[in-house]
Amino acid sequence: MKKESYNLVTTGKFMDIECNFYEKDGEIYLTREQIGRALDYSNPRKAIEKLHLRHKERLDKYSIKVIDNKGNIPSTQIEWIGSENLNKGISVTTFYSKKGIMEICRHSHKPKANNFIDFCWDVIEEYYSLNKEYLARLDEVEERLNDMEDVQTKLLSNQKKGGWSKWMSKVMPIFNLMTDHFDISLGELYHNLFLELENIFPETHLNQLKEDYCIANNLVTCYTMEVIEAKEDLRMKMEYIITGILGRHELEYSENTKKKMETIFD
Repeated sequence: MKKESYNLVTTGKFMDIECNFYEKDGEIYLTREQIGRALDYSNPRKAIEKLHLRHKERLDKYSIKVIDNKGNIPSTQIEWIGSENLNKGISVTTFYSKKGIMEICRHSHKPKANNFIDFCWDVIEEYYSLNKEYLARLDEVEERLNDMEDVQTKLLSNQKKGGWSKWMSKVMPIFNLMTDHFDISLGELYHNLFLELENIFPETHLNQLKEDYCIANNLVTCYTMEVIEAKEDLRMKMEYIITGILGRHELEYSENTKKKMETIFD
């Protein structure tokens, strides 16, 4: 028996039975009580327990008894609760995985079994589909945030070391002007500039160019702006985009424009 709590992740209604689906380590489970009720047994818990014993070798593999001392399992699904003299407040519940649910339905010979299999399959597949999409989006957001943070860290490091290239020294004040105007971070500005570059020049595939650049320079990874710095045609394209943005938003900048430094004569 494992002393842990499963997380309620989704619910569904089969006929008039409310079914709570729990998740642990990527697997979806239903409780013994819920399955018995859905299959219309008069004594749900006892009926599934007997069925389990008749097919113990199979169902032991697809089930688990869980000790819960946090109150996460509804009282109607708990099989026993510790008495005054034995584990007071501790409850035990049997959970069945997707395969376990299918096995029980297969052996139950109940009229509702096939419909319940279809119901569980649809609910579980929908959960996996939504969860996969959510995780993919979360990974994408996290990757973008990490890229932005890496870019800003590197740029600050280069600035301190005086390590900017001549071209970056020329365009960085313009980038700063843009971040102030649009009230965004430098990483966000870069991300949008890269999108704009690929929109205006659809033959340009920055990810592929990054891979080529890394291979050519024996690098494990690199920044997109590094690739643009290194290639004259990409620098020209980026300057074209920058010029267009300055014009559309009436932002004024010249190479002679500098922030006025305060002196004792002001």
